[in-house]
Amino acid sequence: MCVGVFQPWVVGSRTILIGGGGLMAVLGSEAISFDGAGPLGCIVAAFVASCGWRNQGWSEEHNPVAENFALIWTFFQPILFSLIGTEINIFVLEVHTVGLGLVCLMLALLVKMLLSIMAAMGGGFSWKEKLFVSMAWFPKATVQAALGPIALDLARNLDAKDNIVLADKVLIVAVLAIMITAPLGAIVITLFGPRLLNKTPTSLP
Repeated sequence: MCVGVFQPWVVGSRTILIGGGGLMAVLGSEAISFDGAGPLGCIVAAFVASCGWRNQGWSEEHNPVAENFALIWTFFQPILFSLIGTEINIFVLEVHTVGLGLVCLMLALLVKMLLSIMAAMGGGFSWKEKLFVSMAWFPKATVQAALGPIALDLARNLDAKDNIVLADKVLIVAVLAIMITAPLGAIVITLFGPRLLNKTPTSLP
C-alpha cells in the first residue's frame, strides 16, 4: 500500500490528469485525422490507471476519482444523449433499416446472454444468479453514445457520400441499442432481482 495515495491533493490531481488527458487524446486524435484513437485512448487510460491505483490501496468500492467523474457525468450525460438525438431524423427513418437493426440487436443480446452465463460458470453461482447476471448486463448506453457518431463524423469530414449512408445506419442502430437495452435492463433488474437473488444474512461479530 502506498501512503502517498491518501494525501489530500492526490484525488484532485488524478481527476485532472485523467480528465485532461482524455480531452487531449480526443482533440489530438482529431488534429492528426485519427478520430477513433481519442475515445479508445480515454478508455484504455482509465482502465490502466484504475488497475494501478488498485495496487496502491484503492478498491472498486473506494475510488474517489471514480466518484468525482460520476458527479461530473450527472451533468454531462443529458448533454451527450441530447447531441446524439439531434443526429437522428425520425421522419426519414427507413423501416427496413430499423427492422434489421432490431434483429441484429436481439441476436446480439441473445449471444451476450449466453456468453455472460458461460463467464459466470465456475464462480460458485447458482443457476438463478447466473441468469440474473446475464440479464443485468443487458443495458448498453454510454459506449454507444460516445462512439456511435464517430463513424458519421468521419464520413462527413471525408465527404464520402456512400459511407455517410452506412455510418448513419450505424448511428441508428446505436440509438436503438440505447433506447431498448437501457430501460429493458432497469425493468429486468427490478422485476427479477428479488425473485432470482437471495440476500445472504450478515453475521455479527
